[in-house]
Formats: sequence, structure tokens, C-alpha cells
Amino acid sequence: MILKLLSRFGFLIFLVTSWTIIICTTIPLLPFSMTILITRKLEEIVYRILYRALHFKTEETPWLTDTPRNRTDINCLLMLEGKLGIKKFQGLMDRKLVKARNTKTGKLLYPRVTEYVHTGYLNYYWLEETNFKLKDHVYEWSENPCRSKNQLQDLISKLAERPLRSSDNKSPWEFVVVHCRNTDGFIQSGIIVRISHCLADGTSLMYFLINHLCDDSNNNGYLAGPEHQISFTQKSMIYLKSSIYYPYNVAKTLAPQWTRPTSLNCPEASLSGKKRYIYARPINLELIKIIKRNLNVTINDVILGCIATSLHNFFRKKNEKAPHNLITCIPLDTRLSLEQAKEFSNKINITMLPLPTSSADSIRNILEIHDRMKSRKDSLEGMSMRIGLRLLAEMTPNCAMQEIIRSSASNAVMIVSNVQGPSHELMLAGNKLSSLVFWPPGKDSIGSSISIMSYNGFIYTGALSDTNIMKYPEKMIEDLPAIIMSLAESFTSKKNAYSSD
Repeated sequence: MILKLLSRFGFLIFLVTSWTIIICTTIPLLPFSMTILITRKLEEIVYRILYRALHFKTEETPWLTDTPRNRTDINCLLMLEGKLGIKKFQGLMDRKLVKARNTKTGKLLYPRVTEYVHTGYLNYYWLEETNFKLKDHVYEWSENPCRSKNQLQDLISKLAERPLRSSDNKSPWEFVVVHCRNTDGFIQSGIIVRISHCLADGTSLMYFLINHLCDDSNNNGYLAGPEHQISFTQKSMIYLKSSIYYPYNVAKTLAPQWTRPTSLNCPEASLSGKKRYIYARPINLELIKIIKRNLNVTINDVILGCIATSLHNFFRKKNEKAPHNLITCIPLDTRLSLEQAKEFSNKINITMLPLPTSSADSIRNILEIHDRMKSRKDSLEGMSMRIGLRLLAEMTPNCAMQEIIRSSASNAVMIVSNVQGPSHELMLAGNKLSSLVFWPPGKDSIGSSISIMSYNGFIYTGALSDTNIMKYPEKMIEDLPAIIMSLAESFTSKKNAYSSD
């Protein structure tokens, strides 16, 4: 009890000291920051008058720091049963994306899909395409159908090399329809979705795909945020607590976290820019729920803990000693309501989560992840960092902002993202949506990522890696199904044993 009180008292002293330092440091810099802010606002007014251009929101500018070696593009694959006609799909996209309007206000829901990114002197802007053509963004892959999973993965990897933000002044997104034919002649259609993170984050993209693009979809198909409405008082308290905890969360993020270098570490200059995209066979979600119930943790805890075990096995098979912790970037959705996902936006922030990869004990890893994630939720780390980055983006030059983001991500070697999808089967353009998988983009020196998507009672896992890090990223998650199956069976067998007694 005494130790707990001392710990809380020490934490309070840290917060007071940190805020004192921040205030004392900020006051002398206020004239400089205010000059930048005023100059930016003046440039915004000029661009609005001359070009009718809207400036980038401050929470979107971090996603403009992509490089040829690491582009911040989200890639996604939707697999449909049967053949999807391109004309039919283009008509659907025109109606549900390009011309979709808010039923209450009459405004376009997705105005940016006809706009491209323009770099000003101090800000970034959205400018209207001079000659927007839907067929430039929604088209059919003209080459022969893919006849295997490997061919489809090769195609995704090939398309991902092409920059979405190029010099042709096109909006940074595309939907590519590709047909697949297996040895039995069964035809499937794949929709390869590519969209720049500066246009939309994964949550708002998935909301569009599931709740808007799919047939007869409704707002209960996918929950991007809390199911209940948050009152003004609750929202104010969340923002207040996030602001108070800001120094603590910054210190935790920027503090050097020493870990043994691994084969997944790669300097940004050594990345090739070519990435290999793969997806694994689906895992029954019920197995994960069995583990969740027995350990009294979340589904996210189970998945991350089992991924940690899979990565431990990955290092062991390479005869490489697994690090005690593998620093990963975990995207956190900071939306306070489902309404905020109904338009393309960026409300994702990153938390640094050390994955415990030194142990092959999945239960131990899951419980450790549970404790680490709980501490981040209690401190509202995602919201806190989002507020801080917004202020920094407004008050500092773009180059300084980019350097801050780069340094904060320098400790991490991988991105791990988890998205909750609908529990029931969906239809798209009259075809059954059989599977759904996505790949989060890399950032700066981070050249590997793992993604988890739940849909229709299954977990769909994807992985990518820069070819200079590894050529076969599937090796990172190849043990994941067996790990989950073994753990679920162990709990089931124990339950049956107790029942027989």
C-alpha cells in the first residue's frame, strides 16, 4: 500500500515537473510559433481565394512523409465469389463513392476522391483534379487471370510498388478488379484497394467498404468506435485527462528502448522499396474466443500474444536469439463515436508496444500483452499523442514535425494492426464477399508489418516485408494458426477433464 502511494506521488511529481518545463520552454518560443501559425493562416486564405483549396488537417500531415522506399499507402484485398463486371463495379463506385452525398446536408461524403495533394510553401492542400475520370481510379487488370494464390500475391506486390501520389495530379487511390481462376475452373474476383493514408486511415476505409459499398449494408455491420454516444462532459474529461498525461506519454514514446538488433531491423537507406505482400489461411475466431474467455483478456490481447509466440519461433528457426522485447507500432483509433468514421479522415495514432518475444509460452505472452495494453488505455496514450501532434503540426515547421515523427518511430521494427470487421457474411455487387485482408503501410525505417482482420467468424492475417529484410514474410506468421489451435484445445481438454470428474 505504501509503495503504491509512493509510486503515485512520484508520478504526480513527474507530471508537475514536466508541465513546468514545457510551459517555461514554450513561452519564449511563442512569438516564433505564432508567426508560423499566422503565416500559415494567411497562406490558407490565399489558396482558398485563388484555388478554392482546402488545407490539410494537422492530423493528416504526418502521413505525407512517405518516401520511395516506404510509401504510406494502405493496401487491401476483397475476394468475391463469381465474376465481377467492371462496368457494373464502376457504376457502383460512381454512385457510392464519387457522387455519394450526406442525406442530411446534401454535401458530398467523399469530396477528396476527386482531389489531389498539392504542396504549398507552408501547408499542404487538396486541389480539384482538372479532368477527373473514374476509369483512371477504378479499372480491370487487363492481363491474364491469376491462377494461384502466389500469382495474386505477386500482383498485389507489383501494384504496391507504383506511387499513388505522383506528378500526374491524380487523387491518391485506386480500385483494381482482377479475376482469378483455379484449376477446377472456379472463378473468383479480387478487388485490390490502394489508398494513400493521407486520404483515409484504415478505420474510415473499412467503414466505407463494409458499411457503404457493400449491398444492403447498415451501420451495424462494422463498429469503428464506441457503440454508445459520449456526452459532452465525458468527451471533455477524456480530452482533459489526455492533455494532462501528455508529458508521460511523450516520454514513454521517445525514451530509448534498447533491444537487441534483429534481422528485422533495417536502416531506411537500406530498404529496397520493393515489398512482398502475403496473406495466410483464415483462422476460426471461435478458437480465439475460447482463449479469451479462459484468460479473461481481450481478443486483441490473444492475437498479439500469439503473434509474439510466432515471432519467437521465427527467430528460433533462423538460429537467431529472440530479443526480450520487439518494439512494434500499434495503431490506435482515437475516435469517440461511430459518426467520425463515416467520412474519410485520419484519427489514428501510434503507440509503441514491446512484444514479449523471448518466450515460447503463449499464455505468458498474452497476459503480458494484456497488462501492457491496459496501461496504455488507462493513460489514453492514443488520444494524448494525437492532441500533442496536432499542436506541434500547427506551431512548428513541417521539417521539424517530420523529424519528430521519424525519431519517435526509430525504435520500432514492425507495425501490427488489428481491425474488427462484421461477424456476418456480406454481399458486394451481388457477389458474396468471401474474405477480406489488408496491409498497413510502413513508415520511415519500418519495413515489415502484420495485419489481422476479423470477418464472418474468421481471422484473416496478412504480412508484408521489404525484400531487403526478408523475401518470405509468411514465415513470421506461419506458426500462428497452430499456436492458436493448440492453446484453444488445451483449454477445451481441461474443461472436458473437469466435466468428466
